[in-house]
Amino acid sequence: MTAAVVYLRVSTDDQAGEGVSLRAQEADCRAFAAREGLPVAAVHSDPGISGATPINARPGLRAAVDALGPGDVLVAYNRSRLFRADPLIVALIELEVSARGARIKVAANEGTGSDSAADVLTRRMMDAVSEHWKNSVREGTRRAREEKREAGERWGQIAYGTKLAEDGIHLVPAPEDAGLVEAVERLRAEGLSYRKIAEALPGLGYRPKEGAERWSHTSVRRLLGKVKPWRAAKRARELAAALGAVGVHPIPRSPDPCPPPPPPPASSTSSATPSTPTPAASTKSPPPPRSPASPSAGSSAASAA
Repeated sequence: MTAAVVYLRVSTDDQAGEGVSLRAQEADCRAFAAREGLPVAAVHSDPGISGATPINARPGLRAAVDALGPGDVLVAYNRSRLFRADPLIVALIELEVSARGARIKVAANEGTGSDSAADVLTRRMMDAVSEHWKNSVREGTRRAREEKREAGERWGQIAYGTKLAEDGIHLVPAPEDAGLVEAVERLRAEGLSYRKIAEALPGLGYRPKEGAERWSHTSVRRLLGKVKPWRAAKRARELAAALGAVGVHPIPRSPDPCPPPPPPPASSTSSATPSTPTPAASTKSPPPPRSPASPSAGSSAASAA
């Protein structure tokens, strides 16, 4: 029997804790399924997870897609609940849902009613608008962070080596953090993992900031400037896992089937000295000119005859 599988998502920890947005999404999705005549078979959610996260890194979405059967419908409040990322993430999720014989519909419609040319265009436009919104938020956040950093003001978590001034706004050097980075670098050079370093730091007299109970491997990575490369590698692994789930695997690079022609051999003669062309071996050289015969040689030849 055809059924609906409801998927809910919020992107911030505050929304996830309050749960108001999740409840509102579920109510709208259930009302939409009722209008479509679809019984709700299951409800799955991802509280506090970004829409840019690949499917295999979202437990709720992974479970929702796995619950789909032929003819079923994955229902969400709008398309941004399913994906708010680059077109590759969108294509992977749509491809896996389609491979199960199911389809995606959202309570806000957004072109999910059919596969007509107009609906397909509407879906792509809504996805592009969602991606633009995400990128705009990131751009504004980055600009605000840079402005505060230039003004010496606090932004987010207080960096190690600094502490909050008495005015509660600006940052000043923290002498108690002196030698922290050097200690982490030394432990790393000795072969300790980031987690082992996090466990060793309290014994060296270094306490985590912001009232945290213990160090984390991410904090240690941040000290060494390794957070961005680490997150990029993690995202690459998640994308590879999502591609593998739909039967798409990276193609190993093979030699170029049409390599460029080899360069011409270098000339053995200098460009300043013109070379004399050598006749080919197969060409016969003309015979040398014959000298005129002497009279004595001619008479002796006649007598011999």
